[in-house]
Amino acid sequence: MAKKKKRKFKKGFKALLWLIILLLIAGGLFYLNNKKIISFQNIWTETSNKVLKIKDYLEKKEKSTEATENSLTDIFEKDKINKEEYIRIFRTRLPSKNLNFASSSEPSLNGDMKIFLQDTREEMGYLYVNINNDPEYVWITFVSAVDAEPLKTDLKKKLKYLDYLDLRFSNKVFYRFHKENEIIPTVNTNIEMPIEIATSTTEIN
Repeated sequence: MAKKKKRKFKKGFKALLWLIILLLIAGGLFYLNNKKIISFQNIWTETSNKVLKIKDYLEKKEKSTEATENSLTDIFEKDKINKEEYIRIFRTRLPSKNLNFASSSEPSLNGDMKIFLQDTREEMGYLYVNINNDPEYVWITFVSAVDAEPLKTDLKKKLKYLDYLDLRFSNKVFYRFHKENEIIPTVNTNIEMPIEIATSTTEIN
């Protein structure tokens, strides 16, 4: 019983001590405010302003993030539409040039995409396009190139040896055929490859 009373006394004493300390602090602050050494009103105003600034900053940051996300979404949607348009045009029109669509790679960050052709070795011969260019203009460039010699004859005689036909430039078409026994390294078709120096060029007038 004595120990319990002692514990209760200690708890009550601690509570009283804290109450006195709080009262002293409150009294000191009231005194300082009364003597105009500090101003509760100024402190409250400054705190409120800081809270409003932080809130405004967070709202602006949220809007900026939403705008960035929307912008990225627009870019991805545009790339998807451009890719589909390229595939549609070349898939439907290639047969008119005795060529056939096999598959396509995903566009790289700068828009480069490979359109792989049937009847090439392991269907790895490709047309190199950039989906940011007008597909109709690229198709016209392609037709002008494949209808011109010596590319026209080369495609008829050695299509299966075609490495690439680069259509990313407005007035020139670069192309390369590998030799019959040449080993072509396997590549990841989704990764952009730096273009090598082409062995042949067709200039579009």
